[in-house]
Amino acid sequence: MTATAPVGTGAVTIVFPVFNEAEVLPLLFERISWLFAGDARYARVIFVDDGSNDGSLARLEEFRDNSELDILILTSGRRGGQDWAIRAGLAHVETDYALVSDADLQYDPGDFAALLARAAEAEIVFAIRQKLAFSLAHRSLRRIYVWLAWLAYGCKPYTEKCVLISRPALQRLLSQQTRTPYLPLDLATGGFRIAEAVVPHHRRQAGDSKVSLVEHTFRGIALLARYGRIRLGLLFTVLLFFGPTGIRIAAGAGFGVLLLAPLIERTDPPPVRPLAGQHQA
Repeated sequence: MTATAPVGTGAVTIVFPVFNEAEVLPLLFERISWLFAGDARYARVIFVDDGSNDGSLARLEEFRDNSELDILILTSGRRGGQDWAIRAGLAHVETDYALVSDADLQYDPGDFAALLARAAEAEIVFAIRQKLAFSLAHRSLRRIYVWLAWLAYGCKPYTEKCVLISRPALQRLLSQQTRTPYLPLDLATGGFRIAEAVVPHHRRQAGDSKVSLVEHTFRGIALLARYGRIRLGLLFTVLLFFGPTGIRIAAGAGFGVLLLAPLIERTDPPPVRPLAGQHQA
C-alpha cells in the first residue's frame, strides 16, 4: 500500500516525533517492520526529527533507504518541541487515519490494534495506559494535573500522546486555530467524539527521558494556568479566602503560577522540509 491509498480504504499513517532517540530507534524499526508485515492497513510512516543532535536523523535516513516501507522524514534542523513535531507530521498525512505515538516505545506498536478496533466508534481514540510504570511521585503529579485540568476546562483531560485521529477530525484540527500548544488538550477540548483503548505501559528499553519530572510538572501546570486561567483564578480566590492554612498556602502558590504562566516563551514554529531519498512520495 502506498501513501496515496484512496480515502475510504481505512489506510493508516503513523507519525513519530523524534528527539535524540538514536539508542532506541533500531528497536523501533524492528517493531514497525513487523507491524507493516502483519497488517495491510498501515500505509506510511512519517518521522519528524525535532532537532536531534545524537545521530537520530542519520539512523532514520538509513532505515528509510534500506526499507521497502513508504517512509517520509521531516526535519527543521532546530528544536521546535514535541507538539510542534506532531502537528508538522499530521499536516503531511493523506490517509483515512493518522496514528500518533512516541518513538521511545513506551507505547508498543503491537498495541496499536487496540486503537484501530475502536476506530468506528469515534473521531479520536486515545490509548490509555494501565499500570503505569512510573514512580509514586510521577503518578501523584499526573493526578494533580488531571484534577486541575478538569477544573480549568470542564472536560476530561488527556495526557496520553498515543492517539488515532480520523481524517475528518484531522482536517478540522488542522484548519482551526490552535487553542493550546498541547495536542491532547486541544483534542479533548475540540468537541470531537472520543473513545479510549486500554493498552499496557512499557518501560523505556534504551535511552533517557528528555524532560525531568519537575520540568514536566511545571510546564503542565503552567499550561493549564495560561489557557484556563479564569476558572483556576476563581478556584484559587475561593480557597485563599475560605480554606484552612495549608490550602491557603497552596492557593497562593497557584496564583504565583497564574502570574508566571504568560512569561512562558512562545516562539514561532520552525519550518520543516522533507529529506529526499528512497521510498519517498
